[in-house]
Amino acid sequence: MKGGSILVRHAALIEHFHTFTDPCPAAHILVTEEGEIVAVNIAAQKLSGLERDTCNGKKLSDFVSDRPDDLLQYLHVCARNRRPMPGAISWRQTGNGPHEYRCQGFVIEPHSSDSTALVIIHCETKDVAGNKFIALNRKMEELEAAYHKLASHAEVLKSEIARRMQVEEEQRALEKQMHHVQKLESLGIMAGGIAHDFNNMLMAVLGNADLALADLEPWSPVRPFIEEIEKVSRRAADLCRQMLAYSGRGKFVVKTVNLSDLLLDMAGMLEISVSKKAVLKFNCPENLPPIDSDP
Repeated sequence: MKGGSILVRHAALIEHFHTFTDPCPAAHILVTEEGEIVAVNIAAQKLSGLERDTCNGKKLSDFVSDRPDDLLQYLHVCARNRRPMPGAISWRQTGNGPHEYRCQGFVIEPHSSDSTALVIIHCETKDVAGNKFIALNRKMEELEAAYHKLASHAEVLKSEIARRMQVEEEQRALEKQMHHVQKLESLGIMAGGIAHDFNNMLMAVLGNADLALADLEPWSPVRPFIEEIEKVSRRAADLCRQMLAYSGRGKFVVKTVNLSDLLLDMAGMLEISVSKKAVLKFNCPENLPPIDSDP
């Protein structure tokens, strides 16, 4: 296909080519699969000395130092791949000799039965590519530093969350303990009230038992029963006094006692409390050392 025919057939495409590539600092050349130049952007004009209006139809091989066969092979590869193909081109520059450029070629108009393939070649110097690599590497370093900073903040946040969870757990345990203490306090108040009322009733029993004993003859057959009532009532009164002490409404009375004597004194009350099927047997040594206790 001749250059003029290409311009007519692809006028809109060439216009889009200039619209998108002229602002770019890198050189862009639109060529056919056979290496005929169709259009160049402003950067490519400066690079090759080509003019926008006169470049059409000229051979790309006339402006590069690469072997024509190698250049055509590269263009054929670009035309038959759907992804950018990397390569290198040595441009002939007036007064400076050839200068190698990195390039990428990608097809924008595939080959057809009545049209050749069109390929855009993007060129930039190795220095520019190196600078881009350095800039990219710097960005990667900044990204890595930001990642480490974020990881450090995440570790601090993790520690803070763990600390708050521990504080909340301790607070829940304290609230549970306070609830238990309040419950025990309520039970103590209730037990103290019951013990106080029961102690008043025991005082009435003891008073009546004392009056009954005062009226009975020493040989009366009911006297032992009244004495047992008095003994058990006094022991029950002692228990009420202990309950009052534990509830905070009384006080402990510590004195020296013998455990064997104390257990034998409670024998009658224990026999009444246990099941009829049970038999209580006591083994109370007489030589036990006394202890200080609130009986």
